[in-house]
Amino acid sequence: MTPAPAWSGFCGTCGAPITRDKVPPPCHEKRMNCAACTKQVRIKARANWRSNHPEAERLNRRRVGRRRTERVRAESRELAESTGAKWTGEEEAFLMRNINVIPQREIALRLGRSMSSVEVKIWRLRNQL
Repeated sequence: MTPAPAWSGFCGTCGAPITRDKVPPPCHEKRMNCAACTKQVRIKARANWRSNHPEAERLNRRRVGRRRTERVRAESRELAESTGAKWTGEEEAFLMRNINVIPQREIALRLGRSMSSVEVKIWRLRNQL
């Protein structure tokens, strides 16, 4: 059996009934919000912050992107079988056929090479032509 809530009231934004385990101070009772409204307030505040701080947001996105790229490259290095081996004509042909068809990560897995080696090979082949 669950204990009775210490406080019950209504959301100040949408009017939905809400309950709390702790009694809020009297000055907060009219401003209490349900979880959905609180989430919307936070989303709006974050969007407002982004629009006022574009440089900080840009740097944050770059940092997050770098972390993901580093993680993917580390995974591909671990899975790579032919490290340092020369590219065969068969591998180059597979790469040329699938450059715009399959994601680079998938190509690296199928060839047993790292993401970096696939990226460098694509760059060299494009500059060679």
